Amino acid sequence: MFFFDTLGAQKLDSYQQILRPEGPARTYGVSGTGAKRMVALSGTAGVTDTWLDICNYGSLCKKTFRLEEENPGSPHLVAEALLPDAASRTYLLNLQTMLSHIRLVSVSCDFSGRPYHDPAFECSRIYLTNAATEYKPLGSGGGHPVSWINAGSLDSVATQGLPHPELILRPGLGRVVLERQFPQLLFACYANPAGHGDIPRTRLVLEGTVDGILCYYPIEIESLEPAKEYQLSLTLRRMGSPDPDIPVRSDAVLVETQTVPWQMRDPYTVTF
Repeated sequence: MFFFDTLGAQKLDSYQQILRPEGPARTYGVSGTGAKRMVALSGTAGVTDTWLDICNYGSLCKKTFRLEEENPGSPHLVAEALLPDAASRTYLLNLQTMLSHIRLVSVSCDFSGRPYHDPAFECSRIYLTNAATEYKPLGSGGGHPVSWINAGSLDSVATQGLPHPELILRPGLGRVVLERQFPQLLFACYANPAGHGDIPRTRLVLEGTVDGILCYYPIEIESLEPAKEYQLSLTLRRMGSPDPDIPVRSDAVLVETQTVPWQMRDPYTVTF
């Protein structure tokens, strides 16, 4: 936990490691007098050299979260707040992850009226493209991604090199037919907000064959926000795209999307 001055260069006032409680609890921090910017950031217990170069708020904003260091069951969390001058203050800290979930809830294949000999999609694998793997959680605009994996197509070597490749790549579903199946497959990468420069949108790609012809269904997520889950239900209606980086025609797949909060844990109080 860090406390910075709020004026000028926003110099570091104090820093301490606090063990994250397992449930709702009161945690204490210490700072000097005056208004402060408080930042709570996930780290590794006992590791201090990561933070030795932090002298002001700007230097902390250069720190990144990396997907290769994330534990799906306990992701890195961050929170910050501007606090008024007082002898003691109590603040309800809303720590949140910078990851986004993408869940493939269901899929079916309705090729009615199409001239295919086999009215099914043979799904060989499913993966994310343009997936953010490094993220700056602090700073202007509330953070942003800075590096990606699978730019336009699957890089299986880089993906398999992740400690948890299942966040990005999953085996296929096999034969997808008219009867809807509910795989409930969960993927994760860092947020990719809409409107941030020329960054390509993250896509969930279904790869496989129709009538023996290799094709792809790249489902673009317009804006991935931190700590939210995007639930997709798909109906495939015609052959997919010949390339995972080429969007499918609008009549090729029906996409139903639901966005829900990703509730990590109950909030808890920090007193200082």
